[in-house]
Amino acid sequence: MKQFVDTLIDKIIRAVGSGWCILAFTILALVSLPGAIASGNIVTIISWVAQTFLQLVLLAVIQSGQNRQGDQTDHLIKETHDTVMKEMNAIRQTQKTSADEMRLMHQQQRSMRMQYRRRAKNLRTHRSIATAAHSRPRQVR
Repeated sequence: MKQFVDTLIDKIIRAVGSGWCILAFTILALVSLPGAIASGNIVTIISWVAQTFLQLVLLAVIQSGQNRQGDQTDHLIKETHDTVMKEMNAIRQTQKTSADEMRLMHQQQRSMRMQYRRRAKNLRTHRSIATAAHSRPRQVR
């Protein structure tokens, strides 16, 4: 029930703020203008302006302005949301790329360590062989 009432209120507000409603209220207000002028009474004319014209026409004009401002705000919010989502996706992609690059760097670092250890081991082996060869007594011939 509340949703129905809210929907109905939204439709009425949109209708009152439409250009057609402004036109209809203006025509309705102008119908009684000749009678107010014909009375010749300044109070009646002021009453007509205050109670009839301003209340009917300006209500619709104000509502129309609020509707437009609301639409502009909604549009701005959507644009801002879309921009933020694009930026967030770009940041996520950058983070993923950075994480991938970091993993690759760690793999390269491990590979380089392994190569270094193998070379160091080979170098030690070659040195020990060379040292052993030099430390053997020479056979005299």
